[in-house]
Amino acid sequence: TAYEIRPRDWSSDVCSSDLLVFPRLGHLAVGEIRGSVHVFASDIQGRIWRFNLEEESAVAIEAQADLYHPGLPLTFVAERRQAELIAVDRGGRAIGYALDETDSRPYLIHSGLAPSSHVAAMYARSGRGGSGRGARGVHLAAVDPRGHLHLWQDAAGILVDRTMPDLRFMPGAPVALQAYDDELRLGAVAHDGRWIEWRQDQDDASGWSRATITDSIATDSQLMFLDNAQVAFAIYRVGRLIAARRTDDRWLCSIWAPGAAPP
Repeated sequence: TAYEIRPRDWSSDVCSSDLLVFPRLGHLAVGEIRGSVHVFASDIQGRIWRFNLEEESAVAIEAQADLYHPGLPLTFVAERRQAELIAVDRGGRAIGYALDETDSRPYLIHSGLAPSSHVAAMYARSGRGGSGRGARGVHLAAVDPRGHLHLWQDAAGILVDRTMPDLRFMPGAPVALQAYDDELRLGAVAHDGRWIEWRQDQDDASGWSRATITDSIATDSQLMFLDNAQVAFAIYRVGRLIAARRTDDRWLCSIWAPGAAPP
């Protein structure tokens, strides 16, 4: 869908207010709710706003100032008629907002995280791998204040907490989740710069295998797995974009630059 940016008079809208200012390096989240595109952002007072592009409207889904750090990471996840926005407040509480076309309802997901943590989220089946026979529910991943990487998997409405052992990560660091070919996959960058991938066993939901994609990745790099593809992206410590493609049981990595072929 193509969108045309049109001049318009915002004088009567909340967006024209001098109080609605966003941090220059703030995070954005974008997603579709029942056919309408919505953008989410936290302003300099820590309030979270929801912009409906079709209606050209703005609504505060969290109007309390200072609950969140300005510009904090936001996570949007949706499936069919369900949509949620997830954020971690200054007290380390992961709070979800159940969204419909016009309203939002906050609820507590988990506590004890680092303030303003990155949270990865996706809908997947519990049980056999990421696409097993169990009911579909929201799965979450984040790094706690001690540097432990957690995965919470929805099992009949209860989030089952699993800690990935042995490695340490930067508290609140970016993580990535993906379900591909009946496998749930989790990615994160360890303290030493190794980009690690975990894959859940297709036949044993408690079994996980671990592989190193590459090293020398920035510990605060954003991570991305492409949907329905064995391709991932991250940023090297020296600021170069790295593209990785999984072939059989190996990850092949290359630096992406103008003129470079896709991985």
